[in-house]
Amino acid sequence: MKAEQGEAGEMAPPPWPARLTGPCVAPLLVVAFGLLCGRLFRLIDRYSVNVLFWDQWDLFDAFFEDASAWELFRWGHGPHRQGIAFLLTRALMDATAWNSRAEAFMIGALVALAAALALLLRRRLFGALTPMDVAILLLVLTPAQYGIFIHTPNASHGAAPLLLLVALCWASTLSHRVVRCAALVVLDFLLVHTGFGIVAGAITPVLLVSECIEAWRDEGARAARWPASCVVLSLAALGFFLVGYSFDPAVDDFGFPSPQAPLYPRYVALMLANVLGVQGTGLLPTLTGFAALAALLCAAAVHGLGLFSRRGAARRHSAVIFALVAFGLLYCASTAIGRITLGLQAAQSTRYVPLIVPAFLGLYLQLQTVRSLHARVLASCLAVAVMAAATFPVRTADARFMAILARDKQRWVDAYVETGSLRVADERAHRRIYPHPPEQTRLEEKLAYLRRHRLNLFAKRPRPVEAPRQHDAATAPMEGAE
Repeated sequence: MKAEQGEAGEMAPPPWPARLTGPCVAPLLVVAFGLLCGRLFRLIDRYSVNVLFWDQWDLFDAFFEDASAWELFRWGHGPHRQGIAFLLTRALMDATAWNSRAEAFMIGALVALAAALALLLRRRLFGALTPMDVAILLLVLTPAQYGIFIHTPNASHGAAPLLLLVALCWASTLSHRVVRCAALVVLDFLLVHTGFGIVAGAITPVLLVSECIEAWRDEGARAARWPASCVVLSLAALGFFLVGYSFDPAVDDFGFPSPQAPLYPRYVALMLANVLGVQGTGLLPTLTGFAALAALLCAAAVHGLGLFSRRGAARRHSAVIFALVAFGLLYCASTAIGRITLGLQAAQSTRYVPLIVPAFLGLYLQLQTVRSLHARVLASCLAVAVMAAATFPVRTADARFMAILARDKQRWVDAYVETGSLRVADERAHRRIYPHPPEQTRLEEKLAYLRRHRLNLFAKRPRPVEAPRQHDAATAPMEGAE
C-alpha cells in the first residue's frame, strides 16, 4: 500500500486496510465502551459510601462557608486550585444534599466523557477507527484509578483535568488558526486553575509559540500577531493563578531537592508501571517503568521537535502527542518531587492514575504514525494486550481494599449516627474518618452542621429533637456552627 504525502513533505503513514475499518468497528467500540463504563459504575455503586472522608473535610470548607462561584473557582487546596470542576461539585452537592456517592458517580461520568473524546480524537487525527482502538478505552476507563471515586472523591484533582486536557488536544486539531489559538487559551486558563491541570501551564505556551512560528513562515509577520498575543495570554493565565496563591505541599517534610533526590527517576518509573498493571517496588516494576519512561521521552522529543519542523496537519498531530506525553511526564516528575518522602510504595497511589493516563494515550497515538502497516498493526495489538492484562480482572489486592474501605466507612457512619461519638465511631470502624486531630478541621462543628441540615451521612434520616450528647470526656456536645 502506497504511503501518502504529508503537508510538510514527509511521508504520512498508509491508511488502515478496509478489513480493519469496516462497518462493524463502530458498534464493537460502542459495546466495549458501554461494558467498561458499566464495570466502572458498578464499582462505584458497590464501594462508594455517602460520607465525607479525609481531605474532603478540609476541601468542603468552601461549602460550609458558602463561598461564591468565583471563590470556588479560585479555591486552593494543597498545591493546586479547584477550578471549574468545583463549580460542578457545588451544584451537584446542592442538588443531592451533599451526597458523596453522587460525587463519585459524577467523577465516573467525567472519566467516561474523557474516554469517548479520546476515541474521537484518535479518529480525527488518523481517520477510521479500528478494533485495536479499544486500547484507548481500556486505558482511560481502567479500574486502577478507583481511589478517585471510592477513597476521597474530588473531581478537580484528576478527572476534570484529564477531560480538559483531551479537549485542549482536540482544540489543537481545529483547522482555523484564530479559532484554534483562542480555544487553546480558554482551555489552558481552565486547566491551570483546575487541579493538577496546572501542569498544562508549561505546555500550552509552547504549542502557541509553534503556532506563531508557523504563521510567520506561511503568511508573514502580520499573521503571527494573533498567535503571539495568545502566547502572552497563556503566560498571563499562569501569572494570574499565582495571584494570592499560597503553596502547600501537603506533606510535612517536603524539601527540594530532597535528600532522596536520586530516587526521583525510580519513583516516576513505578508510577508508570502501575498504569500498566505491574505493581510493587521490585525489579520487574522498576524495569517496566523505565522502559515506558524511555519510550515516552523519545515520543516527547520527536514531537517536541515536530512542533517546529512540521507544518499544517502534521504539526497539529505533533502538538497533540507532545501535549499528552509532556503532561504525563511533567506530572510524574512533579509528583516524585513532592511525594518522594512518603516512600517508593506511594508512587503507585490510585489517585495518580488518571493524570498519568495522558502519557500512555500519547504513546498509543504515536504508534498510529508508524509508516510500516505490519509494524503498526503489531504494535497496536500489543497495546491492546498490555492494557487488557492491566485492567482484567480487577486486581485482587485492589478489590480487597475497596471492600474493606467501604465496610469501614459504613460502620463509621452507622456508629456515629447512633452515638454521636467520634471515639466510638473510630473504634467500631477501626478507621478514622479524618487523619488528623478533629480540632484541626473543626470536625465536630461540621458534623453538627450536617446533622442539623440533614446533609451527607444524615440525609434522609429523621431530624432529631435534640442532638445526642455523650457523657464521656472524649466526646464534645454536638454544637452547631454555620
